[in-house]
Amino acid sequence: MLEMTIDAAVAKKKRSLPMLNRKMILDSIDESDCCQTPDHAVWPMLPYLKPHSVIWEPCCGKGNIARVLRAAGHTVIAHDLHEGAHWNFFSYAPDDYDYIITNPFYTGKYRMIERCYKLGKPWALLVPFTTMAAGRALELYKTHGAWEELRPTSRISFEMPKSGYDNAGAQFNTTWLTWKVLPCPLTIVDLEAPLPHQQIRRPKKSKRAAEYQSHETEAVSADPS
Repeated sequence: MLEMTIDAAVAKKKRSLPMLNRKMILDSIDESDCCQTPDHAVWPMLPYLKPHSVIWEPCCGKGNIARVLRAAGHTVIAHDLHEGAHWNFFSYAPDDYDYIITNPFYTGKYRMIERCYKLGKPWALLVPFTTMAAGRALELYKTHGAWEELRPTSRISFEMPKSGYDNAGAQFNTTWLTWKVLPCPLTIVDLEAPLPHQQIRRPKKSKRAAEYQSHETEAVSADPS
């Protein structure tokens, strides 16, 4: 019964995938997908990598993940689709490397998981926590084998394309989905504090909003119940 439910969910997802998204995954990345990963999100992964590895970072953006990996002694092949069609993750791969580690663009995450499996090298992708329960991901799990998970106990706030770190912070949980990297199916980690320049700077509330919140607080305090 479970197998039938998974297969039905996968079939429905395939039928509903817009053609626009299929083209975008191959040819370009929407600006809203370009979220930069803070350094502290990468640190928990470091103890599980073999020393002096060659790591492919195919969605490097501003290079945050690559910088952390290089500082840990690894050689990193880093590029991004916006640098030219030659660097398209779905048609290019380096001649020799040990791991694929990246924060995939949101609209292409399932396609990237599939590509990573087919390339056959150990990989780690930073994805929304809900990714693993999606029909497309379950199909890949059934076809290619079990993944592992490095799950932070707190949310990761990314540098957003338009607001940078001037935003309200992460709206959902993320996790490192890995294959042939971790020693067990689930590893739970506490994140260290982000670097000062990568900390969220929450927008100031307008005067009207602040007054409204003040009135609400006063009303609650005055309520005898």
